[in-house]
Amino acid sequence: QQKYTLDGMIDSTLIFPHDATGMQLVFDSTLAPTTMDGDYLEQTVNANETINESQTAPDMSSITVDTTISFSIPLASAGLYNTAVPPALVTFPNASDQDIDSSVWNPLARAFAIPSENQSVSIPIPIDENLLPAFVSSVDGFVIRSDSNSDSSYFRSTLLNNGAPTDVTNTEFLLLTGSASAPDTLAKHTAASVAKDAQDQQNTLIGDSLMSDAISMKINFGLAETSAQTVTIAAGDSVQINVQIALKITAFDSALVQMSDYALIDSTIGVPFQQNEDSSGVSIYGGTFASPDNILINHINITGLQSTYPFDMGFYLKFENFVSSDGTDSVKIDTILNTSTVAITENTKIDGWNFVNPKGDSVALDSMTIKLRASISAQSASIPLDGSALGGLTMGITVDQLNFATIDANILTPLPSTEENIDNMPTGFEGMAFTDVKIEFEIMNSISLPIDLNLDIKGVPQFADTVTVE
Repeated sequence: QQKYTLDGMIDSTLIFPHDATGMQLVFDSTLAPTTMDGDYLEQTVNANETINESQTAPDMSSITVDTTISFSIPLASAGLYNTAVPPALVTFPNASDQDIDSSVWNPLARAFAIPSENQSVSIPIPIDENLLPAFVSSVDGFVIRSDSNSDSSYFRSTLLNNGAPTDVTNTEFLLLTGSASAPDTLAKHTAASVAKDAQDQQNTLIGDSLMSDAISMKINFGLAETSAQTVTIAAGDSVQINVQIALKITAFDSALVQMSDYALIDSTIGVPFQQNEDSSGVSIYGGTFASPDNILINHINITGLQSTYPFDMGFYLKFENFVSSDGTDSVKIDTILNTSTVAITENTKIDGWNFVNPKGDSVALDSMTIKLRASISAQSASIPLDGSALGGLTMGITVDQLNFATIDANILTPLPSTEENIDNMPTGFEGMAFTDVKIEFEIMNSISLPIDLNLDIKGVPQFADTVTVE
């Protein structure tokens, strides 16, 4: 084993002796200083938050009803004999006039009844309530669209006394909706009597009527007795009652609904303080706002708060970090919005107020917190069914800059990157390995604030990978 002396390499300037066995390389340098000024008391926010929430009404314009029901009720000829001698059984229509004695006709008239299948007709309406908004809990009814056009939405009844020798009496045609036990009447057609070969036709426009998802039509009438000795059934008469009922609904205009408690918006908005391009920034525990002369500083501007929904809406907004110096006031809106409410604008200057953390003063914040809630309380309302805009909620929030008089915060200030080289290395060090490396820093703090320091150090040899020192 051959040993070589290191004498002559130790110059006590860069290379110093170390114990009795070797030497140490000592390199020192002064890094560029980092300064801190009062800019951190002036926090740029440049917040321009907007709320623009809207919903579209369900489109039920394709739902229509166009129904016509026709039926005939022939008078029973069984047991109906004429006054001939001997009496002959009468059939309808007959080739000749037939005289019927009142003692035969009147019992037939008293026994006349509308067949049960013709007394009531139900017509379902194909409305899908699942298309209604989620905040609808129940439906009171649907409003039929009205356009004052007799060919649009109507209920029409027609009764023809087709050859009965006495009057059809007490005719009644009802258009009903709602529950069977307590229905609502949409239309009612009555006539005291309809003479032989006469027709009674009545028409009711049902636009603007409120109906449920099912309707029914009820029919009732009777047949008059005669006070004469006989009645005559003319040759060729059918002796029947012809009925036609027609229902037409061209469109539904709106739905009358009940709404349950429902949160349309329930959120927390974080408005961050702006970070600088060099990654410097601030996280705030608390502080007190200054009182600058500039109207745009420490100014909270809320504009255009408005609801166009066709019902009352509870609205709540609060900046949770701003509290007045006496603790009694905050930047908050708690109101009821509806279509009659004029757009709300509020401007609040928070000079001298406190910045607080609702989670406690042990947590630093890098953003402001805005609590926002828009809710619907239980109420009734009318919802359009034409696919148009149901309504919307709009609002703008602007915060430009916040200036603090005092601040309790974490301030992030990166040290400038620096590159240091070890110059004047003597020849002969290539390929040598150092048995121990120590790095020492002396840091002077002259800003009278506690500092937490994080350093990332990389060593770059000439022909090797970068080494990160933590």
